[in-house]
Order: sequence, then structure tokens, then C-alpha cells
Amino acid sequence: MALSWLNISFNNLSTNLNRSILQVKTTAQLSFELVNYTTTARSAIVRNVASVPVTVTRVGLVTPEGYLRAHYPPTIFANLTKILPGENATLTDDEIPACYICVAGERLKMRIWYVASALFDEANPVHSADEMKYVETVFLFPGGRLPTVCEIPEGVKWMAVDLIDPITFTDSGRVPRVPSNKLFIVLRSSLIQKT
Repeated sequence: MALSWLNISFNNLSTNLNRSILQVKTTAQLSFELVNYTTTARSAIVRNVASVPVTVTRVGLVTPEGYLRAHYPPTIFANLTKILPGENATLTDDEIPACYICVAGERLKMRIWYVASALFDEANPVHSADEMKYVETVFLFPGGRLPTVCEIPEGVKWMAVDLIDPITFTDSGRVPRVPSNKLFIVLRSSLIQKT
């Protein structure tokens, strides 16, 4: 009886030790090689520099303050791709979420969650959440289109623009950072007469 208990204890100890070793081997072992986030396409290349295979489980867009703007998958975690040691993987529009509440020029972090593939529970990914790690990189949200042109009525030689309140985010009420905190007005120079 004591021998059975000892055998079970060693098996549990061995399992926990293997999990701990895999966690250490995957700590900060996924690195960004490229991020391309434009208004028409989204892609990122990440490399597994760990000595064990890793599974990418989630991609999120987060503000520097930590507010989640967008994420994929809609469920908490899923098997997005598996990356072997020394290999890279390209995440595309299918895995990288579009952000419909982000502002042009806003600083964002792309956060990619991953876990050692041996620790990932495909049937119930939430059970693997404690072992998951993430890496992130900072980028500027695209969309810096030229503002629409303000038409100056004919015969007008000057124009006054008065702006009292800074532009604020409607969801939080906070004032964004430069350049998103300004209202830009483009005048048609052909209509302005020099005096």
C-alpha cells in the first residue's frame, strides 16, 4: 500500500515538474519579426525561439493603458496556429482582429498569447490559461487620411475657426494624445487671395 502511494506521489511530482520545465522553456520565447497593420490588410510574422513547439491561442489589440480594443478569437482562447522550434508563422486578417473603435494615429499594442503545445488542452483551452504567456509590440493605428476640404465661399478673404473643446473619445471621455487630439481644417489655397 505504501509503495502504491509512493508511486502515485512520484508520478504527480514528475507531471508537475514537466509542466514547470515547459513553462520555463517558453517564457518570452516568441518574438515579432514583422507587423503590417493597414486599412486594407493585417499581418504579423512571429518566430518561436523556444526549444519546444508553441501554440498561438489569442491575438488582441490593447491600449498602452491596458484597455482591450479588439481580440480574436471571439471565444477566450483557441488553437490559432502551432509553431515549431526555430520556425515562424504568419498571422493574417483571419487571426488579427480589425478594430472599429480605434482612432487613426492611436498607439496600440498587439498582444499575442501562446503556450507550450504539450500544455495546451485542445478540448478545453481555458484549462491551459494558467500556463499561457504573451508577447506584445507597439504600433500606430492606421487611417491617417487627409481631412475633407472646407469650401470657402466666393468673395471671402478670411476665415475664423474657433475650437473650444479638445476632441474626446466618446466611449471613455478621455482626451487622446497627439495627433488625434486636434481637429485639422484644410483650406483650398486656390480660393484664398493673398493681400
